[in-house]
Amino acid sequence: MYYKNLDPLRGFLALMVVVFHLNYFSINIGLPNLPIWSFLNKGTEAVLVFFVLSGYLIIGQLWDEKSTTRSIAIRDFYLRRVLRLYPVYYTVLLVGLGMYYFLVPSLGWGAVPSHSIGEALLYNVLFLPNVFKHVAEPGSILEILWSIGIEEQFYLAIAPIFAFIPTKRIFALLTSFTFLYFGLYHLPQFQFLADFTMLFFFMSAGGVMALLQRHNIVLYGNTRGSKLVIYMAFLGVFFTDVFYSSNDVLKHAAYLIIFALMVPTLAHDQNFSGVNKWSSKLGKISYGIYMYHMIVVNFVLYLGGKLQGMGVAQGVVLGFDWIGSISLTILIAYLSYTYFEMPFLKLKNRFRGTSAVSKLHKAP
Repeated sequence: MYYKNLDPLRGFLALMVVVFHLNYFSINIGLPNLPIWSFLNKGTEAVLVFFVLSGYLIIGQLWDEKSTTRSIAIRDFYLRRVLRLYPVYYTVLLVGLGMYYFLVPSLGWGAVPSHSIGEALLYNVLFLPNVFKHVAEPGSILEILWSIGIEEQFYLAIAPIFAFIPTKRIFALLTSFTFLYFGLYHLPQFQFLADFTMLFFFMSAGGVMALLQRHNIVLYGNTRGSKLVIYMAFLGVFFTDVFYSSNDVLKHAAYLIIFALMVPTLAHDQNFSGVNKWSSKLGKISYGIYMYHMIVVNFVLYLGGKLQGMGVAQGVVLGFDWIGSISLTILIAYLSYTYFEMPFLKLKNRFRGTSAVSKLHKAP
């Protein structure tokens, strides 16, 4: 199901990741930077919302297909994932490998990575970039692939589960998994789950909210007061540190509740006025913004360092870095979406089945 209200949210989240990395790397390499205000340090939180959002949409679609056709077209589901994610994923992967294993060493900017290019390919082709991120230091362009790996690991398993589990048991199974896995993730005995950032409970929680809605159980904001509370809590996560905790259990629990309430509330808010031509387009290109931004940030900050070395005023360098990084990222994401991703997206719609429910899922 397409929810137009979620496009501005996607755009907002993608930009939160960009500004986080932009300021973080500017600080690390000694370039002009902004103070570490709360909203400049919420890249991880933005990715967690993306997880909830994807769970809400994808698991909701799987449920609709299962309840309508009594089956799941697993092959079609996998093909849709391939056509949506893989072209950009592998483009960024190849650029990152070329950068760190060939360009950087040849120009004398750094050493060849300790892990071979074969190992890097193996981890990332098998969609284990989160594992590779933990066992190696792959560089920022490759490190951002971890979240795509997490999603693929989860959804490659969830489609067969939906296909073979009776419909009446899916909700109980998904809810039980969310609570059980949340507990296991935070146990010291299962530290490897945290090491590999396998935060599957955010996606499953989004799915739980989608299935609750399908059962006409409203556990999200549907009154003016409840929506206001949820929106304020969500903004509190991104613009304050009220909900932040050094204790991962408390932090993840707070985020899980707030994000799981926020996504369906916004999706069904008929009074939301944030949808317009520009916010919708930003949401549609948000995947490209997220995936390409570290390539752009590395390039722009390199030029910014050259300007700083030439004695250019700090304010000018800061403006160059920020305006250049954000505008160029959006431009590349737009061009990618329009001329590179769109043919794959059109092909993707051919694998949505023929049922009335499936047709409703086609993106505009």
